[in-house]
Amino acid sequence: MKKYVLIFCLIVFGHAANLHAQTNDFCTGLQSILASAQLQFRDIKDSVLKANEYAIMWKVNKQLPGSLKCRLVSAMGIRYEAAMYQSTDIENMKQTYKLLNTALANCLLKNGYKCTMADNFYPGLSDYKKVMYTQSITANTADAPPPHVSMEVDYFKASGTYSIIINIWEH
Repeated sequence: MKKYVLIFCLIVFGHAANLHAQTNDFCTGLQSILASAQLQFRDIKDSVLKANEYAIMWKVNKQLPGSLKCRLVSAMGIRYEAAMYQSTDIENMKQTYKLLNTALANCLLKNGYKCTMADNFYPGLSDYKKVMYTQSITANTADAPPPHVSMEVDYFKASGTYSIIINIWEH
């Protein structure tokens, strides 16, 4: 019996350590991409995926931990775009949205970011606020405003797909 309890404890502690490591990996990856934003993402920009009169999109050589797909987009400013979740089932999205919201808060609030939220304009998505993390501009950042982060839930009507997107903006 003691043997089974010991095995159970090892499994539980192993999973807890893994979850903690994933959170640390996410924050470390996010901080790395924020640092890249201050360099206009030059260090992670790869080949052009698509270019037209509306935007330019590039592959990236650095993925945000936990993301499905990432790219750089230049349209009204340059941003790193990370698709964190995609599904046709809105119910499955709740847990991921909460986990990402907590991970962003744990990573950014301790580094001087402030959080604001805005209503989602898509009908039926009022539970999924747009989350924005910004830093105040200081004398040291007057030349280059600090990067900021946003997370939002989008709905693509053509495919019936819900997505959670994290954007890391150049400024």
